[in-house]
Amino acid sequence: MLQPFRLALLACLMSAALAHADAPQYSVSLTPIWQGNAQLDDGGKAGLNSILFSASADQAMNPGWSFGLGVRLAQDHWDFESPTRFGGKAPWDTVRQGNLGFHVNYVTAGYQSFSIMPTIEYAGERGAAGSDAIGYGATFIAVQQFSETLQLGLGVGVFREFDKTSAFPFLVVDWQIDKQWHLGNPFDAGPSGPGGLELSYAATERWQIAAGGAYRSERFRLASDNTVSPGGVGQHDRLPVYLRIGYAAQPGWRIDAYAAAAFGGKLKLEDDRGHEIGSENYDTAPLFGISFSGAF
Repeated sequence: MLQPFRLALLACLMSAALAHADAPQYSVSLTPIWQGNAQLDDGGKAGLNSILFSASADQAMNPGWSFGLGVRLAQDHWDFESPTRFGGKAPWDTVRQGNLGFHVNYVTAGYQSFSIMPTIEYAGERGAAGSDAIGYGATFIAVQQFSETLQLGLGVGVFREFDKTSAFPFLVVDWQIDKQWHLGNPFDAGPSGPGGLELSYAATERWQIAAGGAYRSERFRLASDNTVSPGGVGQHDRLPVYLRIGYAAQPGWRIDAYAAAAFGGKLKLEDDRGHEIGSENYDTAPLFGISFSGAF
């Protein structure tokens, strides 16, 4: 899916730098999420349970280069109750997503950082044809380090999802305001949207309190036996705003509990030719999650 010359270039960069590589760094995380039933504007309710898993490996080079490989898997199980807008039928059931991403980063002597992150993604309802559920794209980031505690930058994501291409700009922030307060991006930018913003407070060396949010937009191919739009496309948009309490264990492991509200929730349905069948907004929904993660 990704252009061959781009993959060849990244492979050359890796092999040229491996002789000077430091030890690789690895990270994993597992996050179950529950979003409570919310009232649909035209009648009925919708809610979902999700499970997310991610793993990554990062390799630092000398001088200035680093690269990494990451994988993310997610499953959303939807629960619809008499959705009037869709003729009383659930527009979709279980949605599965998986993406594989690679990044190359270079830091100059003037403390500028440049990154490219190509990604290939599968997003489809259970039973969707695999070849029709593939998307691909990349994010590009440029960051300037202004001091030991402040980095600011700009990025853009460009992704091809099924039958449409989307692009979005985003702000990159890494600001250690003082020993306890930090402002940054809580998530990686990707096909679902930018990384959002989070303000955190380190109460102790192990305990942390934070608040943040990030706009999310997820498109996925529907199954060929979908009862409302066979082989069509579903879309879910929302703005989760959350509070987080985190506890850092030793060595490198942590647990984070989230309490959130999903604002501006919208469900959209298209046929297999990209024509909109209908869309439906839902009320603000409660959202809870817990994340187990480790770095080593």
